Amino acid sequence: GWSELRAQGMWICAQVLLDEGDPVAADALLAEAEGLLGEGSAALRGQLHAVRSRCARCRGELGPSRGHAVLAAQALQEAGGSEGSASAWQLLGEDAIADGRLEDAVAYLEAAWRHHRWSPAGRGTVAALLGEVAWARGDLEDARQRLEAAARILRRAGSGRAAATSLVLAQVHLARRDWGAAQQVASGLIRRAGFELIASHVLVAHAVLLAAAAGARDWSALDLHLERVRAGIEELKSPDPAVSSALELATHRTATAGEELRAAQLATLVEVLLSR
Repeated sequence: GWSELRAQGMWICAQVLLDEGDPVAADALLAEAEGLLGEGSAALRGQLHAVRSRCARCRGELGPSRGHAVLAAQALQEAGGSEGSASAWQLLGEDAIADGRLEDAVAYLEAAWRHHRWSPAGRGTVAALLGEVAWARGDLEDARQRLEAAARILRRAGSGRAAATSLVLAQVHLARRDWGAAQQVASGLIRRAGFELIASHVLVAHAVLLAAAAGARDWSALDLHLERVRAGIEELKSPDPAVSSALELATHRTATAGEELRAAQLATLVEVLLSR
């Protein structure tokens, strides 16, 4: 009915708000949509809770994130079908990664992989999440291999998740101190995606490029990306945590190189992010 259509429209708008870095406004809209929907479509109810889980995770609220992930999984299982079951297991896997329960995450994601048997994009997403598990475990080479394979699968499938996976891969390259590979992935992503890349992804890409420039001691490139990161932080209300991680790495590498003024500028940006 009309309420369900309106709730679906609000779900779409909430995802845009979340991508633009405003999880608070996105969650408020989703809560309103949930009230409109009531006990309606189980599939849509599951999608609402899934995005609410992401909103809570962006705010660092792991309890609510897990609660919404469980409710989403239950609703998607209720909706039935292989893809609904796959999405349910995948959500539980994402929540387990955020909560540091890596063994649980692997079990959930392997179940999602089995249910995603007819979906290349679904399997690519699961492969990317398993790459994140490897990164969390400190196995950077396994993480690199899994994320590179996942990014290829997602690009071939035309999935919007390909960009996010490439950004995680670039961050793994930073952790490996492979500055050239990080720069290649991040700059290649910007060139390929162009205007289609959402603002939060653009900001993470420039933060990665900034950190790679600091690692390589390319000060002219660092200054360029520093201005772009500063502008992006001013634009977005709640930037991805990957931005502050990249800035902290850049601050350390710049200070180690004796570039005290640049290190101070970077440290100030980190303080701005942490104060939000």
